[in-house]
Amino acid sequence: MDLRRVGVVAVILCASAAGSRADDEGWREPPIVIPAVPRGSGFRLVGGKIMPEHFKFYVKVPHDPHKPGTGGWKEACVHARMRDAETGRSILCRFQTGVPIVNEDQGFISDDFARQEAAEAANIAAYTVLMKGTPVGIACRPFMDLMQVVLNKKLYGARVYPCDGKVPPISFDPGD
Repeated sequence: MDLRRVGVVAVILCASAAGSRADDEGWREPPIVIPAVPRGSGFRLVGGKIMPEHFKFYVKVPHDPHKPGTGGWKEACVHARMRDAETGRSILCRFQTGVPIVNEDQGFISDDFARQEAAEAANIAAYTVLMKGTPVGIACRPFMDLMQVVLNKKLYGARVYPCDGKVPPISFDPGD
């Protein structure tokens, strides 16, 4: 196969100084190398990683501490740019993540826990939807649907839906 004609995609992911392990002599883990594959081979390049800091939760319905069990609701709105690395096409996916403040299974759900689980669910959903070959122009709805399924396994009662404009958004663009 003449790789000059089909083009090759290669990715090298280097651990940041803050996120990699180092010994006393300054040794760092080697970079992760994803093998090069010909374009059009069925493989897709998916990059970017949304972080917990992108989920700033605002209380929409306060929890009544005098009522045991469940209650309260908080939401975070994220405007995330989804981009096809090969074509350069992109779409701004505006999604809101809602979680209970207290649920029967987990009790009080801290903002830190909700942020961590929302970011993990968003990354799994984005990677899965884009790797399946979903055109980026229509990827937002399948992304939200899958994110809700993944998040609801960790945070019972969580929901993912389009932003309603009542919660200040946090923007995420993996190209920045």
